Amino acid sequence: MTSPAPSDDSTVDGSAPDLAQCASFALTGHYLGGARPEVSEPGQLLAVLRDHGWTPQRLAALRDQRHHDGQGWPMALPIGVPAPGGFARFHAWVSEVVVALNLDSRDAGVRDASQPLDAETRRLMADLPPHYGSAG
Repeated sequence: MTSPAPSDDSTVDGSAPDLAQCASFALTGHYLGGARPEVSEPGQLLAVLRDHGWTPQRLAALRDQRHHDGQGWPMALPIGVPAPGGFARFHAWVSEVVVALNLDSRDAGVRDASQPLDAETRRLMADLPPHYGSAG
């Protein structure tokens, strides 16, 4: 998953981004400034983000704003930046951070099965394609 980025594909110090840098970009839209922290688990990244001013509340506000604007969160890495450890491992790791922050889908307003269907969902479920029932 890649997208155009507001910055180039290197970190603040000009080197290739590591796991912490890429995860920071996915969550905040910015690479971490300063020395590269040793990050091997989500809790460590949360502490580093907090040290850079990214509290869970600020991340929640960013997530909500991006969803309101019709944009994805966490954000895609810039074009040309490989996901550290591979695409699947990186996104699984970022997902662990999102869950640790309590910013997963339920909090984001995603409908779950216990909620009643709204009028738009009922309309879409009742809408059948023109060829429905005429096959064969």
